[in-house]
Amino acid sequence: MLDEELWNEVSTSQPALASILTRSIASMTPKAHRWIGEMEEIAETFKELGLSEHIFHGAADVYRLVEQTSLGKETSQECNRDRPLKDIIATLFQEDISNNL
Repeated sequence: MLDEELWNEVSTSQPALASILTRSIASMTPKAHRWIGEMEEIAETFKELGLSEHIFHGAADVYRLVEQTSLGKETSQECNRDRPLKDIIATLFQEDISNNL
């Protein structure tokens, strides 16, 4: 599958990044709601400076998606910080599909 190939590439070519992602994404999900506004503010700042704001609107959309899932509704205390990255991605994907049907 494409996700496995991508993860294998990142893990091999960028092991430090893979480690950071593995640690940080599990703790990000219950805090996603906090970053929506921040990303939108950064987007506006970039736009005012004549720079492209699109990536930050995209990041806000990702946080908005996460916020609406069961993982996004967990509190920081409820969050399983040892949850495998693959399980997080599967949950986000499955719940996003369900929410958009």
